[in-house]
Amino acid sequence: MKFILKKIVVAILQFESKLVLKKYKPKIVAVTGSVGKTSTKDSLYIALSAFFHVRKTHKSYNSDIGIPLTVLGCQNGWADASVWFKNILIGAKLVLFKKKYPEVLILEIGADRPDDIYKIMQWIKPDVSVLTRIGKVPVHVEFYKSVAEVVKEKAWIVKFLKKDGLLVLNADDEDILNMRKFTTAKCLTYGVENEADIRGTFISPLYKDGEGVYGMSLKADIEGNSIPVLVKGAIGNQHAYPILASLAVLSGLGKNLIDGANAFSKYNPPEGRMRILEGINNSKIIDDTYNASPVAMEEGLKI
Repeated sequence: MKFILKKIVVAILQFESKLVLKKYKPKIVAVTGSVGKTSTKDSLYIALSAFFHVRKTHKSYNSDIGIPLTVLGCQNGWADASVWFKNILIGAKLVLFKKKYPEVLILEIGADRPDDIYKIMQWIKPDVSVLTRIGKVPVHVEFYKSVAEVVKEKAWIVKFLKKDGLLVLNADDEDILNMRKFTTAKCLTYGVENEADIRGTFISPLYKDGEGVYGMSLKADIEGNSIPVLVKGAIGNQHAYPILASLAVLSGLGKNLIDGANAFSKYNPPEGRMRILEGINNSKIIDDTYNASPVAMEEGLKI
């Protein structure tokens, strides 16, 4: 019975979401990958908020139910039926009445099972698609026949990209980079290890005398220019990649990269992802306790 009710609620919220997207026509920025989706989504929010009214996926609500909640601006009701009823009413009001609505939606798109992304892309047509990283041992690979099947699943976000849209790919992941063949849309790349349209260099921890490490710095190299970026409260390439992806999106949209880079002074890194915490006796704790993939663990050990 609960399963049937859930299917009905999801169907109603998705239907309302389709109508809302058709009515308000926000620019949709879709993010997927096996590593770094949430960090990239949060980074994009910081960068794009310097230029637009933006809404992002809450936490990691990136499923068939989480995405409609973002579109409608609702909270997860969990087991509370009254909250779900309220969510349906919120959606109805957005459809029936003119409300203030975000100019940009940043949607984190996840996949636990085959065809998860394909089903979502049936009604989400991105203006911008950002792909992070897959790695040799992707998350949730146990639910797919092979790594190639995971790559195929992630590629739907490219295949459904609008023809006049923007594709942003991680140049340090060969499987991701190969996805540019699936679209004729404009494509920009970002990375650290390989050549890219926006490449991160001089990625270093930041220290204060008597206080130890407090953040990181990097430079984003693009078209002969080098843009400095400072991030407080976190270290590691895990945070460099999302920043570079965000600057690539800004570049593709024709926005000022200096203003975008400066916006990261307000960046609050996601919990459990190489965040710097204060320990006892003036010590520092690097918190990477989030449920990470093998490639994320490898990056953490490099610090």
